[in-house]
Amino acid sequence: ISPNTDLSGISIGDIADRKYNGKTNKPASIKVTDKDGNVLKSGIDYTFTASDSKDVGEYSMKIAFMGNYSGTKTAKYNIVQRLRLTISRRL
Repeated sequence: ISPNTDLSGISIGDIADRKYNGKTNKPASIKVTDKDGNVLKSGIDYTFTASDSKDVGEYSMKIAFMGNYSGTKTAKYNIVQRLRLTISRRL
């Protein structure tokens, strides 16, 4: 059986924004589903790599499919500035 190269039905779940912390900050996992809603397994159906991102901004990751699938897709994620609250007292 040949791997499926039609990745049009493959969905990459929303990747939550990462909070800036001054260190490498990339997603540890992602959710990938096929056209029928079946969750694919990392390390069996796909692998993903993200750059060593640490600054505030938008970044890409590459998802490489294997096993029953073949090909690659990309997904984006953000590192956002951590909110700082300043409390002041009025006299």
